[in-house]
Formats: sequence, structure tokens, C-alpha cells
Amino acid sequence: MNDKKITIKISGEGISFEDTIDKILVPQIINICVSQHKKVEKNPFGDFGFFDNHSKNSKKQESVAEYIQRHNPKRNPDKILTIAGYIKDIQKRDSFFQNEIKSLFREAREILPANLTRDFNWVIASGWVNHDSEKKGAYYITNTGVKVLEEGFPENLIEKSRNKSYGRKKSNDNTKKNK
Repeated sequence: MNDKKITIKISGEGISFEDTIDKILVPQIINICVSQHKKVEKNPFGDFGFFDNHSKNSKKQESVAEYIQRHNPKRNPDKILTIAGYIKDIQKRDSFFQNEIKSLFREAREILPANLTRDFNWVIASGWVNHDSEKKGAYYITNTGVKVLEEGFPENLIEKSRNKSYGRKKSNDNTKKNK
């Protein structure tokens, strides 16, 4: 078995679920499973950075929804950067995976972008996040991304990201006139 993957099984009355997940998600899943009964103080699977930051001061922690509201992102790329900022600032982790962004969109009850991959690539092309060369499939927020987030998405930095030609191409008005 790949040491970065874990098999998760959930079964009970009327449900049977089994899937393979990234090892990095294990602490979050365990905390969800035990949150109604007790808080997990120590990660039984080793240090992933999650337990140390959340179990001791969980009542004082800012939720992802609160973090998003505080930063007030408007566009999907802005929301992606904000959620990455949540991972960095609140969860105190330097890197993250794209599937974590998707999961945190849902946790915050935000509408998931229709084309998350396109919007995520937009964030990369804007220079706000970059591939983490030390962890396969992981990303980190760049200095530019930190600046954009800290300054509240200033128009001059947002304008630079608008120049990218992602998404649908606009039709040329001249071709419509010629038809």
C-alpha cells in the first residue's frame, strides 16, 4: 500500500462506504468522527500538523467561514486564495492540496466553483500559489499571494490577474456582423 494513502471505511445501519484518501486528511476525519464525544489531543498516526493547532484551542479558533467573511473575497480565485490563507494562518501549515481547498469550500458552505481546476490554475498563473517541490501534489502561498490576502485584494493586484485569458473566449463582434 502507498504510505501516503489510507483506506477509510464507514459502515452502519443503511450505509457502507470505503475509499482511499490522502494521509494528510486523516487527522481532520478523526476529529470530525470524535468531535461530538471528545477532542483528540494526540494524533495516533504521527504528526501531520493538524492536531497541535486545533485540539488545544479549538474554542478560540476561527472557522473557515469566518475567515472567508473577514477577508471578503469576491471572485472564485480570490476565494481559493482565501481558503489557502486559512490553511496557512489558522491551521498553521505551509502547504496544502487542491482537494483540501474543495473540502473547505464545502465546510464553509460556499458554492463550489463550477470549474475548480480552471480557477485553481488561474490562482497559480496569477502567482498567488505555487507547486511545493518538496511534497508531490502540494502547493504553498507565494509572497505575492500573502500580499494580496493581507491587503484585502487591492484593485491593482486583482487587475493583474484579470489579464489572464482563462475560461470562455469572448466572441468577436466582427464575426457576428459578417454572418
